[in-house]
Amino acid sequence: MTLISNNIAFDDNYYPLTVWKPAFGCVGKCFAYDAETDIIAGYMIPEYVLGSVFNGKECFLLPKKYVKEFFETHTTSTIYMMNAKFDMFVVEKLCGFDFDSLIRKGQIIDIGILYRLITLATDSFVPQKNYSLDVLAATF
Repeated sequence: MTLISNNIAFDDNYYPLTVWKPAFGCVGKCFAYDAETDIIAGYMIPEYVLGSVFNGKECFLLPKKYVKEFFETHTTSTIYMMNAKFDMFVVEKLCGFDFDSLIRKGQIIDIGILYRLITLATDSFVPQKNYSLDVLAATF
């Protein structure tokens, strides 16, 4: 019998996994965020299914009912995303949260864009494909 663990194993470390609730408050000054969605159909913004958050110490699952409050709680945090435009559209569609002030203050960091800029600076070209999160994790 396999039991579901409340820990995420990564690189010989274990990180606790918890469902985020408003009572937890801010998870930190910076964290990574990703939204999982239903099937993407054409140019339509898909429906939010579940979010995940990692602050370097703990992992959190972010259910639909807490998404707006989560982002309202983290307006002073820096948020790292892969393909931030997509995740922000999904969150905005779900709850109407407006990321504009975070973007203008430089608090949204898209690691895919950073990778392309680093590659341009070091290798003199901009990669157009093959820079998935898996590729970035293996590279860095």
